[in-house]
Amino acid sequence: MAQRDILLTAIQVCAADGEYHAHEKAKIRQMVSILGIEEEIVEQLEQLQKKESLLRHKLINLLYPLKSLY
Repeated sequence: MAQRDILLTAIQVCAADGEYHAHEKAKIRQMVSILGIEEEIVEQLEQLQKKESLLRHKLINLLYPLKSLY
């Protein structure tokens, strides 16, 4: 569903600076109410984004142990 893809992209954009702030979560919840996505799906996507981000940082640290790209 395109709505879920849009939601995941919005979560990723909000968390791109390394923080997913409360006001960003509130805006996501507003968006979700418009898109009609269940809260359980939102929570799963938020958890997935967080795990994906941690894994990406681990990979970067393994590939570039002396000098991080970020």
